[in-house]
Amino acid sequence: MPSAPLGKHGAWLKQCMYCHISERDGQKLMSCAACRVAHYCNRECQKNDWKNHKAACTLNQNGDRVVRKATEESVMINGLMFKEVDHRFKKWQQVAQPVLSTLLLDALDLHADKDRCFTHMLWVTVVENMSSKTPKAATSSDIVKYFRVEDAEVKLIAALVPTLTDAGMRSAITSSVEQSRSMRKTGAAFGILIMVVYLESLNLQQLVTINKI
Repeated sequence: MPSAPLGKHGAWLKQCMYCHISERDGQKLMSCAACRVAHYCNRECQKNDWKNHKAACTLNQNGDRVVRKATEESVMINGLMFKEVDHRFKKWQQVAQPVLSTLLLDALDLHADKDRCFTHMLWVTVVENMSSKTPKAATSSDIVKYFRVEDAEVKLIAALVPTLTDAGMRSAITSSVEQSRSMRKTGAAFGILIMVVYLESLNLQQLVTINKI
């Protein structure tokens, strides 16, 4: 998926999911070809981050199948085809993900308790801020206006997971926690930070995991 066009500040924010280098440093970042959400500066970083990204990548691809089914049924959201809303949502995530990642780091307050990445996660609820009359965005500053964050809440993983109806999401979160503990134990990384971005109108849950080195 082509990267969303970024302005000067957008390039500073957009970062590789593994080494965290930004496009401000002159490094061109590309999206994961499978889920089209995560960014990497090269194949080596993508390979190194695969154990962390695998669960989220698989789950988010399942979300694409839901979109295809809804498109076949001609579902409309504010005058826009379901598929178009999903497309704009992915573009929005490309631009907003670094900011969401900062929100995740702050919300978990790892300075107070470094083990909170094993027990807590962030649930971010997003709503669309557009309609069929909204022109297609040409820049990152336009893309971020497509949606807005309505709520962000830190959740206790042990309490949240059993309430989720999507078995794939339950499995992916549990797998990410296990992988996080393993990475900490072996010294490979600090751990994995977990966030779900929930788009109400599509009833779509996107799992985002960050490998904190």
